[in-house]
Amino acid sequence: RASKMALPREMEESLTSLEESMSRLEEELAPLLSTPWDQLTSKLEPMEKAKLNLMIAYAADSLFYMFLKTQGAATEEHPVTEELARIRTYMGKLKQLGEGASQDQQRLKVNKEAAQRFISAGLGGGGDQKDDKKRETSDVGDSGKKKKKKTA
Repeated sequence: RASKMALPREMEESLTSLEESMSRLEEELAPLLSTPWDQLTSKLEPMEKAKLNLMIAYAADSLFYMFLKTQGAATEEHPVTEELARIRTYMGKLKQLGEGASQDQQRLKVNKEAAQRFISAGLGGGGDQKDDKKRETSDVGDSGKKKKKKTA
């Protein structure tokens, strides 16, 4: 007869917590895993597709890393550790790209507003309404009729 070895209470709680977490993960991933990849990614922008691919790779490698830990394997020298580091590096690069893109979009918005001001000014409609009023009143004489401007 094989006797059951009792686990320390803390370990038993940790294992129960891990089992509950894995069950929740399976439930959360079910819609993702049941949807065809093309349908899942068809409406995503390239940046969102890259994020999704990195998150899936990181999640899979993290799960494998945890599996190795539960088996007592030395993970420090295992290739999965290098892979996790590589994915984190790409996540950082993608984040920088995203921040750079938002800064570029902000600059484009500012440049668009400046271009609109230049165009308005070039067409004679630029500036404040106060300036337009000043021009109108300076061109109108005491009789209310427009004066002819003298040209040199």
